[in-house]
Amino acid sequence: MSIKYWSQVGIGLLVLGFSTLVSWYEGSALLDHAWEWRYSAPFSGGSTSEAVTTRNKE
Repeated sequence: MSIKYWSQVGIGLLVLGFSTLVSWYEGSALLDHAWEWRYSAPFSGGSTSEAVTTRNKE
């Protein structure tokens, strides 16, 4: 296999890894600030009336 092939695979994996980490970081904030869910995922409101349930913190 040529260097062009492996460089494309490497760049693709780097982009995938970077976007995964950014999404994971942004998504983790939804656990602390559940009110932001309404603004971060507008498409999820179509299936149910309430997308996020609140948990009792004890």
